Amino acid sequence: MISERCNSLNLLNHIKQKKIAYSLDYEYISDKINKDYLSWIGTFKINNKSFKSVGQNKREVKLDCIKQAEEEMYSLVSVKK
Repeated sequence: MISERCNSLNLLNHIKQKKIAYSLDYEYISDKINKDYLSWIGTFKINNKSFKSVGQNKREVKLDCIKQAEEEMYSLVSVKK
């Protein structure tokens, strides 16, 4: 059981420890025609749902994807109130 205060990278670490399947994939856009030129696009998949983010570096993308997926992640683990 985890606390509601557990969020972001700590929550992802808890998901890893529980061996819940997820994936986090990155793609660097170097095509000048693309609107996201010189940006990273990340896709976070967990529980058959996908969350996408665009940012200037991988860490920014990772944190945004996790923030979007927090409710889904909380639904997979026991949360202590």
